[in-house]
Amino acid sequence: MKVFVGYTVVLAIFTGVYVLLFHLPVLAGQKILFYRGLSLLIVAMGIMGAIGEIMRRKKWISGERLFAAIITAAAINLAVFVIFPVSYDRSVSMYLLNTLMSCQTEAELEQKLVDEYVQQNRAVRRRIEEQKATGTVEESGGCVRLTAGGKSFLGVSEIIKKVYAVK
Repeated sequence: MKVFVGYTVVLAIFTGVYVLLFHLPVLAGQKILFYRGLSLLIVAMGIMGAIGEIMRRKKWISGERLFAAIITAAAINLAVFVIFPVSYDRSVSMYLLNTLMSCQTEAELEQKLVDEYVQQNRAVRRRIEEQKATGTVEESGGCVRLTAGGKSFLGVSEIIKKVYAVK
């Protein structure tokens, strides 16, 4: 039971630190949510390492268990971050659910998607800027094109899609 409590305490502290970092101006210049979240996860691991060292010195948890608990907490927080906030930020399905406060036809929803999600929110421009920041596309003379890195990324993506039977 002591092991479970130790892991649970580390998970709770780690999660609190990680979530708090999102509400502070830490790495606020990083506009791509996914990359900011990954960077904050590393910061949270460092902070948790310092907190954990205090816990270890007070003999509340062994060094091996502390290390394993921090890695487990980071993995759980990464999974939750990618499944929820990142998916919400990029999801057309979430956008549609948020617009369904009253009965609407499919045609009305489609028009709202184009007018609001794509045009007002500049969805295409946002994605182009994200992909330029990651180096997968370049833009010149009004033309957006795939970079060599973008082609490599798509190749890896195709393999992953096949492994997980994604169409």
